[in-house]
Order: sequence, then C-alpha cells, then structure tokens
Amino acid sequence: MPFGLKNTEATYQRLVDKAFQKQIGRNLEVYVDDLVIKSRTELEIMRDIEETFKTLREINMKLNPKKCTFGIEEGMFLGYKVNTKVIKVCPDKVEAVLSIPSPKCLKDVHKLNGKLASLNRFLSKSTEKSLPFFKTLKKCTKKSDFQWTAEAEVAFKQMKKLIAELPTLTAPMKIEELIVYLAAAQEAYRRRTSVKGQILADGSSCVDSFGAGLILTNPKGAEFTYAVRFRFDATNNEAEYEALIAGLRIA
Repeated sequence: MPFGLKNTEATYQRLVDKAFQKQIGRNLEVYVDDLVIKSRTELEIMRDIEETFKTLREINMKLNPKKCTFGIEEGMFLGYKVNTKVIKVCPDKVEAVLSIPSPKCLKDVHKLNGKLASLNRFLSKSTEKSLPFFKTLKKCTKKSDFQWTAEAEVAFKQMKKLIAELPTLTAPMKIEELIVYLAAAQEAYRRRTSVKGQILADGSSCVDSFGAGLILTNPKGAEFTYAVRFRFDATNNEAEYEALIAGLRIA
C-alpha cells in the first residue's frame, strides 16, 4: 500500500485495529505498521506469538524477518525504549539535539523545534523553556530578518544540559494513586484569530457567544445530546476542555 496517498495511514490503522481488536491492550500494541507483542512471563511468550501469527495468517499479512525481533526484555516502539517497568527516551534523539550547533537561520530553528518536540514529554515545562527559540521567529517575514539572540543562546545551552540528563517515565500502577501534572505558560496558550471553519462552527449555535455540543452514550447504546453555552470567549481547545468537564458532571 503506497503511504503517499491521502488517508492511507488512517485506513491502514483501521485495518489493523479491526484485525487485532481481540489482542490490542491485552498482549499486543500496534500503530500503523509498528507492532509489539507484550508478554508478562516467559511462559506466555510462545502463546502470544502463536496467537498473533494466527491472526496474521487469517488476514494474509506477512512480516519482514529482517525487522522482527523476539524474546527481548526491552525494545524500541514509536521512538521510545520500552520495557516492563519504564519508558526511556531514544538515545539517537538525545544525541541529535546535543550535537546540533547553535541555529544560524530560520530553517535551523525549525529543525531544533522539531527535534525538541519528540522529547517534550520528558521535559518539565518544555514550552516555557523553548519560548526564547520561538521569539526568534517573530516578525521574520524573510530570511534576512532572522537574529539568534543572546537570550536564545543561553536557553539553548540550558536545554542541552537538561536533555543530557532526561528522566525515565513509568507506567501507572493500578494500586497506586495517579497524579496528573499540567503545566501551562501564559505566553504559549494566547488566543488565535478564528478561521472561516471555526466561525461557522461557533455561529451555527449562537452568533453572540461561544458554546459546545455533547453526545453521551450509555452502555446500552442510547445517545443523549446536550448543548453548552459559555459566558466567556473560548478557543477551540478551551471549548473541548469545558465540554469534557460538563460531560463528566452530566454523567
């Protein structure tokens, strides 16, 4: 299947989701063409592999032996090093940032921001720390307008120090309390101007305010529809958060 075609990846993802629906979350995870069989004990390995291969034969899907590895305690999945206890950052991604020189043009800053995006879940307040990089892109309508400031250089060196000692992530345990940590920077959640699609969506319910629609489905399949009207101006993201909170209260 040529992945350059429109909606190919989404179509392929629906295919594997349907094919492996009995295994996903239990002993297998799959994202497009990246598939990982996960077994808790050595005794379960052969059973899980056999079940997966049975499904592969049923849908006539073949694997590339050169890209397959079996019986390992730690492996790469979606750019992360994963084992039974922790999730580690990919060493190649860390090295890619540590070896990059100070940006000299707009293209270099875009490359830097792209590399940092793959590491942001390991960095506390990553957006706030990257703010000096984004400021260099402001008012740069052409390449000659670019200036790498002293503030950006200091932030760049501090970021490298942090990346050299990134923490590991652990999977949540059922018996332990789960604490959600949310960091928000005032300079980064600034409201954007609406585009035509957003104006139509906001105006379809009420022209002088903002709102959201909710659809709740109970275990029997019955749907309940609600409309929420806000007494404040809201971005699309804020509307989604408010809709989620309202949905939880209604449920």
